[in-house]
Formats: sequence, structure tokens, C-alpha cells
Amino acid sequence: MEATLKQAIASRGQLKASFTRFKAYLDAFNHSSSITELQKRLEKITPIYEKFDALQCQIESSVEGTPSAEEHADVRDFFENTFFELTASAEDIISRSQSQHAQSTQIPTPVSSIASTENRVKLPTIELPTFDGTYNNWVKFRDTFESLIHNNPNLSNIEKFHYLNSSVKGNAARTIQALGISELNYTLAWNQIKDRYEDLKTLKYHHVRSIYERPSISKESLTGLRHFIDNINNV
Repeated sequence: MEATLKQAIASRGQLKASFTRFKAYLDAFNHSSSITELQKRLEKITPIYEKFDALQCQIESSVEGTPSAEEHADVRDFFENTFFELTASAEDIISRSQSQHAQSTQIPTPVSSIASTENRVKLPTIELPTFDGTYNNWVKFRDTFESLIHNNPNLSNIEKFHYLNSSVKGNAARTIQALGISELNYTLAWNQIKDRYEDLKTLKYHHVRSIYERPSISKESLTGLRHFIDNINNV
């Protein structure tokens, strides 16, 4: 009888040691620890309670009516309180982690966004203008290119350089032809073109010259006058 009791107490001690290791692991658990590992450890530690309960009942039956009965009863109280507290904490950690993961993988689509997409009219593709070095076309080209390409945060510099390289012709293309297409060279290329054609005096000269070179009205008429005014405004 005495040997059986000692064996039961020793086996109970092994179970308590396993649970002590689980408690130390849970106390050290943090946001960088593996949730999967915690789940595996919890699955392994949960059956310990039934084994402990069986051994504890055997021990309590053997020591009933002896001075050590109360001591062994205290062991049950401590183990049960600690067991349920730690397993509940572990389950809470796992539950919170799963909830956070589910929220991070769900991308809500606003109703207004859906309605906007459904009602959106498919617009024609905007083609980039080309620039051959004609001063009269510089401002229009510059404003369009900067709006669609240069100031577009979704494009890398090398992509912007490809667009620029395909948009310039003639004298304008020769301004940057010595520069290889790269991330670093895009800013240099765009600045070289701007320095070449962003010349206020030259722009004014070509603007005034183009006005004087407009063909005169060959025949007085309202239509002819309107065409003449439109041509002047478009210079």
C-alpha cells in the first residue's frame, strides 16, 4: 500500500512539473511568439487534468483520516485553480489572435465606392502628346506630361523616363539622347528639357511671331472673323 501511494505521488509530481513548464512558457509569451505553438502546447497540456484527477483521487483515498490528508487536499485546490486560470488565459490569447487575423484579412468595400464603380463612365484612353522642340507647343506638352506622368506617384522614375523618351521627337529628343534610361537619369533628363524650352523670352518671341504669321482674313465675314480669333487664341 505504501509503495503504491509513493508511486502515485511521484506520478502526480511529474504531471505538476509538466504544468509548471507550461506556466513558464505562457508567462513569457508575447506578440512575437507563435500562436500555432501555443495551440499545440495547450492541446498537449489539457489531458493532464484528467490524469491528475485520477491520481489525486487515489492518493486522497489512501491518506483519508491521516494527518497528511489536508496537505494533499491543498495540492488539489492549488492545481485546479492554476490549471483553469492558465488554460483560460491561453484560450483568450488564441481567440484574440484569430480575431485580429480575421479583421486584417477583411477589406470592407464602402457602399459609396461600389455605387461609384457601377456608375462610372468608361472614358477613352488619354494619349500622351508628342513634343518635337517647337516652342509654341512646349507649354501644352509640359502641362499635360506633368499632370499625367511627372507628378504621378504610382510611377517609378524609370517608367517616367520611358514615357518621356517616347514622347519627345526631333530637337527635343536630341536634348536627352545621351542619357541612358535609369532611375537616376529621369530627373536629369526632365530638367534638361525644361531648361532648354522653359525660356520665357524665347517663348514670348515665338508666340508674338506666330501671331504675325497668322494668315489675314481674305474675305470679310463673321465666320472668317471667328476663325481668325480662334487661331490667335490658340497660339
